[in-house]
Amino acid sequence: MDAVPWRLERPALDAAAVRRLLHAQFPDLAAESVSRLGEGWDCETWLIDDAWVFRFPKRESVQASLAREALLLPILAERLHIRLPVPEWSGRPDASFPFAFAGYRPVPGRTWNWSARPARRLAAFETDFVAFLNGLHGSTAEARRALAQTGGSYPEDYAPIDWAAELARVRHLLTERLGPETLALVAPLLAGNLPPPDAFRGEGVLLHFDLSEDHVFMDDAGRVLGVIDWADAGFGDPAVDFIEATIWLGPEFLDRALAEYRHPVDAEFRRRVGYGASVVALLNLAYAVERGDAQRAARRQQHLETVMRAAGELTSWHR
Repeated sequence: MDAVPWRLERPALDAAAVRRLLHAQFPDLAAESVSRLGEGWDCETWLIDDAWVFRFPKRESVQASLAREALLLPILAERLHIRLPVPEWSGRPDASFPFAFAGYRPVPGRTWNWSARPARRLAAFETDFVAFLNGLHGSTAEARRALAQTGGSYPEDYAPIDWAAELARVRHLLTERLGPETLALVAPLLAGNLPPPDAFRGEGVLLHFDLSEDHVFMDDAGRVLGVIDWADAGFGDPAVDFIEATIWLGPEFLDRALAEYRHPVDAEFRRRVGYGASVVALLNLAYAVERGDAQRAARRQQHLETVMRAAGELTSWHR
């Protein structure tokens, strides 16, 4: 994989460049107000006239994932009872911008801080989140048919990130950053001396794959209103879609969620979620440090060291 996963393969955008690009391709779009919302690994997002969000890929390899989104999201929007970023504007590559891009209506709600474990159970979130996963994972057959009809395909056991390789790549950052007690616990994992749980061997389900705090939009009561950034959607181990919420809310959440989850789980399911939670919590910290986001790095580290370590969650999966 890339040495820096979120690298840019095109010139940087500013408000003037975005406005020129939209005016050239979409004359009916006013684009009077243009403001940058942020960026992820794959795309930059810009808010246009407070009415549209446009995503601009950073690399050529992102094109295939945006094409899959354009195919899958209209199908999922009819099955899931939340707002999804269904593309309504489709931009094409031209001399001023080398990649296809897309625009959609803003998803309502806001993101929550998933590095602060709530003092009480978030019943509304749990109910909505499990209902969302039941609907998403239950859309697997329809998604496969849609991809097959268009000649699209997707690898099974899909993993956009090789977690072991990523841990090795950021090991020096974590070694320098973590406190001695935490580092002593996770050093065997960072060194690759702890084998992961047995790989999932069942039939893959349709996954979002990156259900992190930045992608789940909620209201002030914790109800899930929408989910964005489907670039990594694919077929694989259903445990993957439980990982980030389990980092946030802990294994008790996972137990409650699985009681309401309608799809099969195998004997190693909880161990794979626990392993993923340990790895992803470490990677989330490392990525915040790499990107110079001191505030996020501080809260990620506090959650990892004072919540997860104290509860034994960083090591429970391999006992």
